[in-house]
Amino acid sequence: MTDPADEPSPRLDSPIDGALRLEGLDDGVEHLFATRPTTTGGTASPFGDAREATRRLWSGDTGPLIATGHQATFRHPGILAKDLVANGLANALGGRTLRLLVDQDVHPIGPLQIPLRASSGELRAVGVACREPHLDAPTGRRPPMELDPEGPPAGLSREIAAGVDAIGEALRRESEAPSAALQVAAAMDALVEGVAPLPPSQPATELLSTPIGLATLAAIAEAPRACAATFNEALALDPRAARPLRIEPERVEVPLWWIGSNRPRERVHLDPREPAAQRLDRLRDAAVALPSGLAPRGLLMTGLVRSAADLFIHGRGGWRYDRVTDRWFASWLGVALAPMAMVSADLRLPLGDIGPTREETRRRWHDPENAGGRDAIGAGGAGELGGTIGWNRSSGPSPSKAHDLRAIAAAPRGSAARREAFLAMHRRLALQRRDRDLDPPPARGSDPVAIAGRRDWAYPLHAARTISSLAEACERAVRDSVRRTRRPAADTGGVSPATDPAGRSESRATRSGR
Repeated sequence: MTDPADEPSPRLDSPIDGALRLEGLDDGVEHLFATRPTTTGGTASPFGDAREATRRLWSGDTGPLIATGHQATFRHPGILAKDLVANGLANALGGRTLRLLVDQDVHPIGPLQIPLRASSGELRAVGVACREPHLDAPTGRRPPMELDPEGPPAGLSREIAAGVDAIGEALRRESEAPSAALQVAAAMDALVEGVAPLPPSQPATELLSTPIGLATLAAIAEAPRACAATFNEALALDPRAARPLRIEPERVEVPLWWIGSNRPRERVHLDPREPAAQRLDRLRDAAVALPSGLAPRGLLMTGLVRSAADLFIHGRGGWRYDRVTDRWFASWLGVALAPMAMVSADLRLPLGDIGPTREETRRRWHDPENAGGRDAIGAGGAGELGGTIGWNRSSGPSPSKAHDLRAIAAAPRGSAARREAFLAMHRRLALQRRDRDLDPPPARGSDPVAIAGRRDWAYPLHAARTISSLAEACERAVRDSVRRTRRPAADTGGVSPATDPAGRSESRATRSGR
C-alpha cells in the first residue's frame, strides 16, 4: 500500500496552475543528501577555513545553506517564487536561507510599471514616477526613495490602485533604511509577510568583508593576471555574461567595483609589478571601509556565495550565465561551486479584453470617422472591457478624410493652397478626436497584446489570493522534490529532511529560516 505522504500533491485550481517554472531542483535537492566536494583535481583552494567560517556566519551550525538573490527592484512573482522555494527548502531540511541583495548595481529602481485602461478602451503600460536621488550611484549607496506623492494616474482599476498605494506606504515605512536597495527590499518583503515570511536580505556590498571574501581578495592580489585571464577564458561559454577584463603590461582590471556614497562606481585595476603584499593590504583596507569600499562584480558575487552555500536558486538569466562562474572558479581557484536550480513563475494580471491593438489605435487616430471611438462601441462606452473597437481596412478613408485628401492633391505642390488644405484636414481631425475623446496611439513596442502578456508586474499588483496560491504551489513543489529525492541520512552521510512522522515539512512557525 502506498504511504499517503508519498502521493503527489494535488494541483490547485488557481491562477498559478502551470505558472511555476522549475529546472534542476531535484538534482539540487539530491546533492543536499550527499557529501559535497570542495576542490577539483586536488588543486589547493584559498578558501578552506574561510569557507566554513563564512557558513557559520550565515547559517550557524544548522543544516544546508540555500541561497538566492536579485537586484533591488519592484519584484515580480517570478522573483518571489525563487525566495519562496529557497526558504521552503531550507525549512524542510532544517537549514537556513541566504537572500542576496545585489546592491552594487547602478540602475533606476522606478518607475513602478502598471497597466492602465485608457478612456478609449486601450490597454497601456504607464509608470508611476519615483523620486530617486543620485541615479548614477549603486542602489546600495543611494538614499531612500519615494513614489511620486501625487499618486497613481486616474483611471486605474481598484485592485491596481490598491497595489500602488500599498507599495507607496511600504516604502514610507522603510524611509529610514540605510540605502534605497535595503529600503525597497524590506518594503517588498513586508507586503508578503502575512503569506510567506522571508528572512532579511544580505547586501552584496558586504560580501568582501566576510572570511571567504577576504580569502578571495588574497587570491586576486597574489595573481591578478591569472584571475583576469581565467575569467576571460571562461566567458567563451557565454560572451553575454560579462565584459572581458582588460589585461595590460602595467595594470590589470580585476572583477571588483570601487563604490562610494552618492557617486558613480569605478572599475578596479591592479599593478602586476607591485609587490603582492602591498596589493593585498590596499584591497583588504578597502573591503572593510564604509561607506566607500570594494564590492564584487556579478560573477564574482555569485561565485563567493556558491562557494559557501549548498544550493543556489537562480532565475532564468542567472541559470544561463552563471555556468561561466563554474568554469572560472574551477580554472582559477580549483573550487567546485554549489549546484544551481532555476525557479521562476509566469504569472500575469487578469486584464480582460486587451482592447484595440496599437495598429488599430493608430488608424483610428488618423481617421476618427472611419476607425470608431465611443460611437463605434455601443451604449456601454469605451471603458467597458467587452467593447470592440474595429477598423474596416477594406473601406478606404472616411468621406471627410477622402475629401481633404482630394483637396490637397488638387493644389499645386509647394503652393499656399496646398498647405492650407493640409492644415484644414488636421483641424478637422483634431475636432473629430476631441469629439470622440481619443487618446494618441501608444509608442512603438507598447502593443496591448504584449502588455497583456507581461509577467513582470510587481507582485503587490496581484490579488492577495493569487500570491497565496503561488506560495502554496512553491511549498508543494519543495515537498514533492524532497519526497522524490530523500534518502536516510545514515546511507549518504548528508542531511535528512526536517519532517514529522507523516513525512510533512515542519511548519513555518517552527522553522522560519531566519
